[in-house]
Amino acid sequence: MIRHAGTRTLEVLDLRARCPTSGDELYFRPYPPEGDPGRFGKCQYVPQFVFRDIVDAAVAVGWKPEEVLSSIIELADNYALMLTENAKLGQIMAALKSGY
Repeated sequence: MIRHAGTRTLEVLDLRARCPTSGDELYFRPYPPEGDPGRFGKCQYVPQFVFRDIVDAAVAVGWKPEEVLSSIIELADNYALMLTENAKLGQIMAALKSGY
């Protein structure tokens, strides 16, 4: 769980969210197989609620929506760069272990 300056606790680690329409608790698990044309859209479904909660919580304590969104974009970009670099490092480590 992640606590922030607001009064709510977001259950981000297991990506559970409550549907604002039905109130049902939603779990985020990939169910379309890789290559399915609807997979990308389905991947956005539950995180969109968590995303909105994060933005709303930050705005509620005084941040401007534009600041929050810019920060989230920067965090996502940095995370993507980290994943790329970790993959490259994994390849280098595997090559070193195998003796090239």
